[in-house]
Amino acid sequence: MRWKTGQRMRCDRPPQVLTGCLVVAASADSIKIVCPAPDVSIVVVGQQCHLEEMGWKADST
Repeated sequence: MRWKTGQRMRCDRPPQVLTGCLVVAASADSIKIVCPAPDVSIVVVGQQCHLEEMGWKADST
């Protein structure tokens, strides 16, 4: 299933576990995910298949 703008995401690839992230842009070519944090936000951009290989998935909570 293709990820959509506004969808909540998480990364479960130890040692990096990120929650509370959002898809802020989605196209046929790339996905942009932002993980807000108090001091520095994390931005990840890539193709969905590569992001899935890195441990990204839809957050069902």
